[in-house]
Amino acid sequence: MRLSAIFFTFGLLCLMLAVAMVIPMLTALGEGNNAIALSFAGTAVLAAFIGGGFALSLSGAQRTSGVREAVALMVLAWAGLPLFAMLPAYVAGWPGDLMSAYFEAVSALTTTGASQYQADSGLPPSLILWRSILHWMGGFGGLVIAVAVLTGVAPTALPVQTISIPHLEREALLARLVPVAQILAPIYLILTIVVVAALTIGGTAPFDALCLTLSAVATGGVSAQGATLSNYGSGWLELVVLVTLMIGAISFATHRLALPLRPHFYLRDIEAVWLMGLITVAIVLVWLFAGNAETWPAAFTVVALVTTSGFHHANAIGELPPALVLTLVLIGGSIVSTAGGIKIMRIILLLKQSAREVRRIARPHGIARDTVYGRQVNPQLLEPVWIYFIALATAVTFLTVMLTLSLPNFEWAAGAAIAAISNTGPALHVAFPEAPGYGAFSDSALAALCAGMILGRIEILALPILLTGSFWRF
Repeated sequence: MRLSAIFFTFGLLCLMLAVAMVIPMLTALGEGNNAIALSFAGTAVLAAFIGGGFALSLSGAQRTSGVREAVALMVLAWAGLPLFAMLPAYVAGWPGDLMSAYFEAVSALTTTGASQYQADSGLPPSLILWRSILHWMGGFGGLVIAVAVLTGVAPTALPVQTISIPHLEREALLARLVPVAQILAPIYLILTIVVVAALTIGGTAPFDALCLTLSAVATGGVSAQGATLSNYGSGWLELVVLVTLMIGAISFATHRLALPLRPHFYLRDIEAVWLMGLITVAIVLVWLFAGNAETWPAAFTVVALVTTSGFHHANAIGELPPALVLTLVLIGGSIVSTAGGIKIMRIILLLKQSAREVRRIARPHGIARDTVYGRQVNPQLLEPVWIYFIALATAVTFLTVMLTLSLPNFEWAAGAAIAAISNTGPALHVAFPEAPGYGAFSDSALAALCAGMILGRIEILALPILLTGSFWRF
């Protein structure tokens, strides 16, 4: 393993985080909160010093990278960057202990949206903006990793529409990050600007519109008024957020193909078609089995859950069957999207294999071939998918056991574990309104949730790679 490639890239990420801290620092100065502004300034200097040190000292080193380096960087980025991201809030006393501050930073950066804060917690605007910025950066980082690493590396590779970079196919994995980011950044920025403008035109306060957009584009689950959007009392706002969440859960590779004005590419994207079908089926199930739920709040919350955002409507809390809520967040969105969860392509592959096995029973000597996007699916590709489900079941079971040590209810523990791994923190209280808030969780429970959120972002399959002895050979 070449540590130079890992820490050089991590240093660049620290520098980006330091630059991003300038925005909330200026916001704190504008609101007259010099203590928080100073905490942002000090943390930015620290992150820039450490990140710049890594980048400068390793700039001339050989940085050849492969699977091991890519996996190590993913774990280091999702677990290490929150150590810097948490410092401004921790130094300012929001919240008061290290574990809670780290939990908030991990939740924001992984776009999970779980928070110990309530809408009436009195969180300063600069820290609200910082949480939203972390959501936005985490969503974009997840996209870049999905394209540059996860869709091209076994055992995480899947037959999806992705962004081809022919001249980099033989390059080191980490060398793909910058060109992929350059391709995705315009789409991500345009979507952000359009949503901010739409919310502002609809009457949302500019600050609220910005924070809400940064989280919604990344399919996060926080805003200046919390995850319950009914606090705003605006149907237009909810409609804009709903459309934004659906866009975020569809493959950005498809967005790139569809722009400008080529919407037929969405019909060719099997994941996008299945996503729309899943939303439709879920809404019908809610209508059939949750008769007490109001139509629009339930429909909005269903879309939010399918896209793993965590936004919800107050009138839908406790009205949706817990099993449906947790199933929706587990499935998730498309592979090359900001959504979490298992991802639709894995579900499609498993269903195709199941259908093929049924055909084999009826016609044992028949030849069965499955195709995705006009290409035949290699049967060996299904092995990692099954490994993924085994790893997922193991992780959920382990987290549930860890959480039962702190929570009195097994259902709450299982719900919290699934919410963390699917990166949909508010789903716990949508399914179980009586469950305690994250602020009541013990430090050990928060640590378990942090591990679950990070596992969700690294697609879980990176964990078996980390546990192999050959991974740690230098």
